[in-house]
Amino acid sequence: MRTHLWASTGLLLLTACSEKEEESIETPTLAILSPADGATLEAGDVPVTLVVEHLILGESDTATTHNRWRFPSLISTAWAHFGEDTPTGFVTLSLDGLRIAELEGTNTTLEEVSPGEHQLTAELFLDDGSPFDPPITASASFEAIVSR
Repeated sequence: MRTHLWASTGLLLLTACSEKEEESIETPTLAILSPADGATLEAGDVPVTLVVEHLILGESDTATTHNRWRFPSLISTAWAHFGEDTPTGFVTLSLDGLRIAELEGTNTTLEEVSPGEHQLTAELFLDDGSPFDPPITASASFEAIVSR
């Protein structure tokens, strides 16, 4: 009985370790905080804020080191931890279907946005320029208006 219990405990430990390894490599996520989907904004310069998780922006893939810490550009009071398997990459922005920027950060400004309905799309890419499969994208529709 003791051997069976030990084997069962060993199996549970192996199972727990296996689940832990699977959890350590997470799929990157992307969201557009601003402009908010459905927002009405002043035409002209439009600030863009993105949230990217589980992807290091703005470094080459050869710079990855074990358990490094980075200070996120958006958050002034918190540290973000990335493990050795965290991929590195960049974000592309498209406005109304036209690719307008490649970003290595999460903040930018769309300059001289004309009045009207617009569709902003962001997509994550790996440092070597390859897209994720399936693609990791986020979109927001907004209206730019001229105030009087």
